[in-house]
Amino acid sequence: MTSPRPQQDRMGMGWGSTLEQRANDLATLRTGAPDAATLDLTPPQADPAAAVHNAAEDAMSYVDGFVVPVPKKSLAAYRRLARKAGRVWCEHGALEYVECVADDVKPGKVTSFPQAVKLRPDEVVVFSWIVYRNRRERDRILKRVMSDPRLAESMDPKNLPCDGKRMFWGGFKPMVVL
Repeated sequence: MTSPRPQQDRMGMGWGSTLEQRANDLATLRTGAPDAATLDLTPPQADPAAAVHNAAEDAMSYVDGFVVPVPKKSLAAYRRLARKAGRVWCEHGALEYVECVADDVKPGKVTSFPQAVKLRPDEVVVFSWIVYRNRRERDRILKRVMSDPRLAESMDPKNLPCDGKRMFWGGFKPMVVL
């Protein structure tokens, strides 16, 4: 899939060379048609770091994040399910699928990952995210993934290697990407 955003040149100046062209590019990216109310007329940065920032921003237009407690004895089974699910998500168009197991996660005084999932002594927290081109693509991909027969058996709560009732998730718009 190609991004609707113009390619970056070496100095991060992939937008049109004038503010008017840049405004038109931004409006088209955000809404599909130019709209003066949504324009960001900030001139592009002419330094190499801007190119990295803009490229990362392109790749992270919408993110689903989720946190789930997984019994330590079921971690291998969870990893197998995550690999299978990740392949399915990516085949349907997700740009990135990442599952991370807690390494330096301690209970907090008010809140924390362990407290949020009511972590038991024999469990570990898994923190994950899926990256999409935009919210519309996420909704389309999620619909396809949820009806994909390869994951049907895995979606049954009785077959999950984790406690889906204590899982939490949500969709996010990136705010800062460096």
